[in-house]
Amino acid sequence: MAGKENKYLLNAQTFIILTLVISLLGCKSLQKINTVFDEPYSTSLIVEKTQMAAPQFDLVNIKKMNIRLRLSDKNQYNSPANCKIIADSVIYISVQPFFGIEMFVARFTPEEIVFIDKTKSTYYQSDYIFFNQRFNLDLNYDVIQSLLMNKLFVIGETQVKSTMFKKTKDKKAAPTLHYENKKYTGKILLNPEFRISDVEINFKTGAEQFKVGYANFETTGKLTNFPYSIKLNITNSVSNIFGVDINISKMSVEEIITLPALNLHKYRQGNISTLIK
Repeated sequence: MAGKENKYLLNAQTFIILTLVISLLGCKSLQKINTVFDEPYSTSLIVEKTQMAAPQFDLVNIKKMNIRLRLSDKNQYNSPANCKIIADSVIYISVQPFFGIEMFVARFTPEEIVFIDKTKSTYYQSDYIFFNQRFNLDLNYDVIQSLLMNKLFVIGETQVKSTMFKKTKDKKAAPTLHYENKKYTGKILLNPEFRISDVEINFKTGAEQFKVGYANFETTGKLTNFPYSIKLNITNSVSNIFGVDINISKMSVEEIITLPALNLHKYRQGNISTLIK
């Protein structure tokens, strides 16, 4: 009887060992299959991964941030501010240099942009052609929203399609996306998590260059890393033309946002072309 029990015990042990060996071999085979599937990445898969990794927030409330505005190499402003974003609807930036007192407002909607200078009781209103005329940049609401939200965008295009991109790949890092259209060439650097770290856009008509950099990613909301540092810069071969540095210190997402009404009747209208010389 004892011999039979030892026999059954031996068979059970043998079965368990064989099962473990098969499982390990199976895992190794599966790992090879996954490696073959993931490497090298196709351009369309890189674009898909980048879009899926981007923040998907509908409501963003940046309660505390600092804006550094560079109008030239010598003309610079630095101020506390906050920013509220209702996706696909409105971006509201309030600049408050003294004790939380609002002095400047910028409101972006899909139809127009409005700047209010409360120190001069003046407002400036325009469509997005202003950016093209002033900086030769084909910006619209979707591009500005994507830029602030660390999402993939293509300057000069209304939609982002995988067929617009070509790729290069560093063996030690995630891929880099390139694109070219009539006015610009663009390069988008991605980190290993397929989040955008840098954007570089060159103008075909001259030496101007538009750069966007993202840093200090921190967990926000649905475990999505959001860049708490955003830098925008437009330069030519000689000097800095325009730049904005945004450093976030406190924000929340997917909470109810209330925006103040803009009563433009309180202000006189100014010429937006004089706003940024």
